[in-house]
Amino acid sequence: MTYSHTKRSGVAFVFLGIITLGIYPIVVLSKVRKEVASLLDGKGVDPQIPFVWAYLLGFLTLGIVPLIWICRMANKIQMAALEKRITSPRLSGSYMFWLGYIGTLFLAGPFLAFHRFFALLNKVESSANFEAEERAKLDSAKKEMLEQVRGQSNGESPAESPAELQTVQSPYPNLPEQHAEEKEEKKEPSWKTASPSPADAKWRVRVGKSEVRSFATKAEAVAFAKSLLAERRALDEAKAKKE
Repeated sequence: MTYSHTKRSGVAFVFLGIITLGIYPIVVLSKVRKEVASLLDGKGVDPQIPFVWAYLLGFLTLGIVPLIWICRMANKIQMAALEKRITSPRLSGSYMFWLGYIGTLFLAGPFLAFHRFFALLNKVESSANFEAEERAKLDSAKKEMLEQVRGQSNGESPAESPAELQTVQSPYPNLPEQHAEEKEEKKEPSWKTASPSPADAKWRVRVGKSEVRSFATKAEAVAFAKSLLAERRALDEAKAKKE
C-alpha cells in the first residue's frame, strides 16, 4: 500500500475540525484508521471501530468515547513507529489524553497533541513508502537477471544496447580517414630472404671478369670479399704444396 498523505498538519487538523464542526476530523481519522491497520497488518493488533461511530457516541458520553479512540490510535502509531525503528517523536495514549482533553482548558493542548500525532504518523508512512520503493526496485532487478539467465540458457544472445549499436566515431574528426589499403602493414624484404637487384644495390663486389655481386650494405660486401680472399689463399696454398 502506498501512503499519499505524508505531510499532514496537526494544527490545520484542529482548525479545520473547528470550522467544519467535526466533519473534517471524521474524514481524516477514518483514513488514518485504514492506514494504521495496513501498517500493522499481521501484527495481531485488534482493529478499531470506525471513527464516525466513536464521534456519534461522543455526544452521549461527553466526548469520552472519541478520546479513548484517539488514545488507542496513538498507541498503535507508536507501535508502527517502533516496527520501523523510528524513535522520535514519542507518542502514547496518555500523552493524547492529557493534552487533548485536560489541555483543552489551556486552548493549546489539542494543537500540541495532534501536532505530535501526525508528525509521527507522517514519518512512519514515509518510511513505509521508501521500503516499498526499494522492494519494487529489487524485484525488478531480480526479474531482469532471471530473464537474462533464461535467455542464455536457451542460447539467445543478449540484446545489444543502443549505445553499442551506434557507430564509433573518431576522437579526431578533423583528421582525414585512412583507407584500408594504407592501414595494412608494409613488409620490406630482408637481405636474408631475397637479394636486392643491382639497380637498388649500393655496394658491389667483382667476382670475375664479368660477374658482379651486389649488396645492400657495406658490411655484407666486405664479408663476401673476405670470404673470396680466404678461398683464393686456400687454393694457392694447396697448389704450392703439390708443386
